[in-house]
Amino acid sequence: MKMKTRIYISILFFIAAIATFNACDKIEQPLLIVDQQDITNDLLDTLFFVDSVEVNTKHLLLEDFTGHTCINCPEWAFAAHDWAEENDHRLIIYAVHSGLYAEPDPGSLYEADLRSQVGIELNADFGVYLVGYPTGLINRVDYEGSKVIYPFFWYDVFEQELDKPNVIDLKVQNTFYPNLNTIQVDVLATFHQQLEGKYKIVVYVVEDNIISPQRNNNHTLPGAPDNDDWIDYKHRNVLRDAINGKYGTFISVDGSIVSGNSYSEKFIYELNGDWDASNCNIITYIYQEDSQEILQVAELGIKTAE
Repeated sequence: MKMKTRIYISILFFIAAIATFNACDKIEQPLLIVDQQDITNDLLDTLFFVDSVEVNTKHLLLEDFTGHTCINCPEWAFAAHDWAEENDHRLIIYAVHSGLYAEPDPGSLYEADLRSQVGIELNADFGVYLVGYPTGLINRVDYEGSKVIYPFFWYDVFEQELDKPNVIDLKVQNTFYPNLNTIQVDVLATFHQQLEGKYKIVVYVVEDNIISPQRNNNHTLPGAPDNDDWIDYKHRNVLRDAINGKYGTFISVDGSIVSGNSYSEKFIYELNGDWDASNCNIITYIYQEDSQEILQVAELGIKTAE
């Protein structure tokens, strides 16, 4: 039975804890099937690898809007990743290639297309193209009247947001089925405070370490050539797709939460064959629907071998 290109299953329930997962151990309970026609019968009868992460401190998300002909973009991408390393990777970053500077130029050095449909739509939804590049969203909070923030202010907002208390613990487990090129993502979110409004969970796929030319005018960056065409530039965490939709799905039946309760979700997704699964990461975040503010985020790679 052929698997659809994109599939997701949501299973919402309250639980007190999550079982411990070990790499390559068989899952004891069978997968709950919502629509038998959408799921391959042999999903649990093939090789798989498991990895997991638990986030119980405040983490932030930077959505870096960029493009391969944006000559100022590499400098700020390098700076952001340096901040992430200096702060125990509590800043999670993905690159949204969109707008004029991301358009492919056939027959030139810049003929690659690193755009995604979800990235193009986010660019339009938040009006990034009206502000310019590079710019970014940090936890989608407002800063001086806009969610789109110039890079000169990224670190100030980063420090401001990092000081906020953590209200959600987030556990993510990836199970990768290499023979099917399919990923199962299990998420457990525990809320420590009673929060008003409705909450959604979003799961994105990004691809790291893509080697493709990039315009750059800061020749002092590590590995940068003396000219403006950086042929072997390494593009970090390029946004590829949204597993459960651009703005995700409710964390509970109606989006409301109860302090102290845990909410579990399960998603199944077939990766694009053109992507390198070993370089793909899953980024999961939870946000408040009305304000759009992101309260917690986690990143986890896809384990493709022992």
